Amino acid sequence: MLYADDVSLLATSFERMRELLGYVDTFCACFGMRANVKKCERLVFASSQEVATRVAAKCDRLRLQGQSIPAVDRARYLGLVYGPGAPFSACRGALNDAARGAAFSLLARTQKRNLLAADIRMRLFDSQVRAIATYGCEAWGPDMIVDALNGGPQGNRGHDRNNLAEGLFEAALKDETVKLQTNFMRQCTGAARPANRLLYAELGRLPLQYHVFKMLIGFYNRIRKQKHTYCYRALTEELVEAVDAKSRPQGQPADCRLSWGQSFLRIIEHFADVWKGMPDTTRRS
Repeated sequence: MLYADDVSLLATSFERMRELLGYVDTFCACFGMRANVKKCERLVFASSQEVATRVAAKCDRLRLQGQSIPAVDRARYLGLVYGPGAPFSACRGALNDAARGAAFSLLARTQKRNLLAADIRMRLFDSQVRAIATYGCEAWGPDMIVDALNGGPQGNRGHDRNNLAEGLFEAALKDETVKLQTNFMRQCTGAARPANRLLYAELGRLPLQYHVFKMLIGFYNRIRKQKHTYCYRALTEELVEAVDAKSRPQGQPADCRLSWGQSFLRIIEHFADVWKGMPDTTRRS
């Protein structure tokens, strides 16, 4: 996977990874480049800790430009953290910190330039803050939405869904990214006291989960059009496994994190009135 100066090499064997590293060496030599090996990372995925330890020991022999590649248990690619047992949502803390800094900077700059109209500030928020806070949400977005469906990040499933004050809207507001959105809206309007529902209604806004939901549906539709690709096959397998897991009598352990496919299906089932029927890939013949 190559994007600008970010490169990730993926292999299912030691031999294949050594071959890929050789290609990188050759490429760099041909174009007079050098890789900064100290900033490179080596990550091993395995079915068990025993296998991981054995493979990691073998991979100690891997070299890039004659140097050993540092071993890590998590890595970052295009701003997203990934690794064995590390969900993509693990990157959200760093994204929120970056978005919070961008929000403070945006408020200061618009104040300095006397751009105080709330609609202008909110459009700037979408392009400069929301874009940072929801970066890569196609990967981690299902976790964010399922948290809201469960009653908020703390999993408060005991709330009364028939009570508007404790419904899905209020659950969505418990998310740290949405708290940042709400605070920015209050700063824009100078309204410290109105209820959240009045604030969002006045500005014609919805919690960021709505934007993430649209991004997820767009992501799903794009991959569905890419038949005969690895992405299409991976998506199909994710959803098929999710349907199979749901149909098993034992169900899902209470403390087990849902897969991307399971979370996606949970979301679609909840919004069945909006999207009629299940995606084609979830039906088994």
